[in-house]
Amino acid sequence: MDVGTNAVISYSILSGSEGVFRIDPYLGTIYSTQALNPALQKTYTITVGATNPVQYPLTSSAIVTINVLDSNDVPPMFTLPLYYFYLAENAPIGSTVGMISASDPDTGAFGKLTYTIVPSSITKNFSMDATSGKLTTTGLLDREKRQRYWMKVQVKDGGGLSANSFILFTVRDINDNAPVFTPKSYTVAISQGVPQGTGVIAVRAYDIDYGTNGTAGLSFSIISGDVTKRFQISSTGIISVQNPLGQVSTDTNYLLTVQAVDGGRPTGLKGVATVNITAYPPTATIPKFAYPSYTVNLNDPVAKNVAILTVSAKGNGTMYYGRPTYGVPFIINRLTGVITTNNILNAEYKGSWIFSVSARDKFGQTGYAIIHVNLIHQNEHAPVFIQKTYNIFVNESSPVGSSVVTVTATDKDAGQDGLITYSISGDTFNVDPQSGLITTAISLDRETRYTYTALVVATDGGKQPLRATSTLKVTVTDANDNPPVFTMNPYNFSIQENQPANTYVATVSATDADIGTNANVMYSFSRDYSSSFTLNPLTGVITSVRPFDRENPAEQFFDLVVMTTDGVKTHVDSTHVDIYILDVNDNSPVFAQKSYEAQVDYNAIIGYPITQVSASDADAGNNSLVWYKLQAPSPMDRYLEINNMGNVLVKLSPMDVDKLSYRINVTAYDAVNSSMNATTVLDLAITGIIAEPTQQAQKSSDKGISAGATAGIALAAVSVTILVIIIIIVIVQRQGPRHEPFEGDMVKYDADTGGLAGVGISNPMYATSPNAPQENPAYDDATYDNQAASPDKYGL
Repeated sequence: MDVGTNAVISYSILSGSEGVFRIDPYLGTIYSTQALNPALQKTYTITVGATNPVQYPLTSSAIVTINVLDSNDVPPMFTLPLYYFYLAENAPIGSTVGMISASDPDTGAFGKLTYTIVPSSITKNFSMDATSGKLTTTGLLDREKRQRYWMKVQVKDGGGLSANSFILFTVRDINDNAPVFTPKSYTVAISQGVPQGTGVIAVRAYDIDYGTNGTAGLSFSIISGDVTKRFQISSTGIISVQNPLGQVSTDTNYLLTVQAVDGGRPTGLKGVATVNITAYPPTATIPKFAYPSYTVNLNDPVAKNVAILTVSAKGNGTMYYGRPTYGVPFIINRLTGVITTNNILNAEYKGSWIFSVSARDKFGQTGYAIIHVNLIHQNEHAPVFIQKTYNIFVNESSPVGSSVVTVTATDKDAGQDGLITYSISGDTFNVDPQSGLITTAISLDRETRYTYTALVVATDGGKQPLRATSTLKVTVTDANDNPPVFTMNPYNFSIQENQPANTYVATVSATDADIGTNANVMYSFSRDYSSSFTLNPLTGVITSVRPFDRENPAEQFFDLVVMTTDGVKTHVDSTHVDIYILDVNDNSPVFAQKSYEAQVDYNAIIGYPITQVSASDADAGNNSLVWYKLQAPSPMDRYLEINNMGNVLVKLSPMDVDKLSYRINVTAYDAVNSSMNATTVLDLAITGIIAEPTQQAQKSSDKGISAGATAGIALAAVSVTILVIIIIIVIVQRQGPRHEPFEGDMVKYDADTGGLAGVGISNPMYATSPNAPQENPAYDDATYDNQAASPDKYGL
């Protein structure tokens, strides 16, 4: 080991620190430069270097792995400070009330959460799953015994840190109690002479259920005992005279059965009571109260033993007052008629009463009056929504009536003032007025409209109702309910023949009104076109697989059927893609024959059609046009021409030729590209020429031709001349009458009229083209040099 300055070591971090760590250069101690969080990064790997700072330093390095261990430094946190849950009172044991949840950013055991209910006198009917936070019932619920439960819950992490929240659980009412009359039997006497509308007695019933299921929803009716329809009963239970009883009536006693029905749905529950009514003759004076009915309005609340009303009646002697209606918190002084409370009145429990009082005279006759007592409750508290805004997502495929969200509001008032009903603006959504459940009222279509905003209103039951509002914002999410549609049908494209493989041909395109992955369209062929074309399934680009030959009838036109789908097999569209293969000038003309033969009289008229040659070009359009020319130089150049229809015509007459036959080269060339051509030969025999004796024959004559031989030759010459004349006459007769030109005249065939200077000869094939090329390729008739035509060959 080194000593002295050579043993001094300096430390540094070479890589991996990212500014999170530093190292003491002398001690080698590694420090963190910021707080570490294992939830963000659990492991760091850094490279540390060691160097002795001398003239010739030596270095070394090491890998240091740093594991960040979690510490329980963050307590858990509930998602809500207060949870509102609702459950019907007829829910069986084990029903789920609701779920609470909390989070903890710590990891491992420190992040493991346990839920519990803080014990109290009301928590025995509930149980909470320690792992999930699910609250369930362990006993039966009865809203008539207890309507609300307030309980405290706790969550604790693995390190012992905890947090608290609260649950307000409301038991929803079920119509499980029938109305009850108090008392079940009533007795009353009235005069037969009382007028129509006179009150007889007020019956009283109550129902311990809530809202319309309870007392507030009761309706009364007389179901028996009143055959003659003498009486009627109001919605509040007041029986009165409907039809006068008559001054003298045999009916002096009526035993009515009265029924009360609550407002439960679908069928209300019922309760009954009996009312015994005695009718006295009008001659008997019955005690009569100053008013047939009294109404008292009291400010809520009212203490016990408070006088609320004094009633009085007149009759025969001293009046004795009584209270024949039972079950009400009032008493009446028998002698003074003062009515006082015998209990505390609180509108949170009951806000109104209807009962009857009686006045009896010394003869036992009794008169009655109806007492109405109302507590005027101050509606102190407005409803409060637990959320001011509800942001909800609903899929457009949801049917009408689908649940959107349940909104909840609370009201600290009791009784009717605390009864909340819900309403919502617009016609897109419905809300259940009691539960707050919002459902869709119409079919949603994201492609038509994708956001909705509605105002939800909670109104309490106060006489001067108070309200609260919350905003419902609904975003309609996409369903794959639209098929892709091609932008065109059909498509028309073209490509030139002979293009190499992978040449771009066309692009098809389809659109889908959906969004996201539902709008991702794919393309495919309806059948296998792989020998000719490929289709990119994502872009819709069609390319060629090989070169095409337009001259092949099977490759001049392609009708492709392209399909598109967005991934749902039922969402398919198709289109036709018509691809035309365009011509390229890639074919030379081809003669119909390798050679042609013809004959012409040396004295034929100008424009006379000798023969027609024919060549074709497999290309299309202008590329298929073929023009012709006679190759030059040739002894026949000055006498012949050819038009664009391939007609060989007489250009100059008579023909001054020295042979009886000629081989003429004819060229057919492409009208667009003259370098593309073909050549054939025309063997042309010249007729009508009298052959002169050859030099050899002359020499033989000089050596002594006999007179008989000379005479034979002359006779043969005359015979040939006669034969030629006959042939010319035959030809002329076949062509029709013709004008014989004067000696020395130049007669030319008129291509416009089809005849000879006014003579009506018509033949369009005689026409010549003024555009015929005048090139004169080399003429080769060597094979015919010094060769005399055989008369037999031309029918001579």
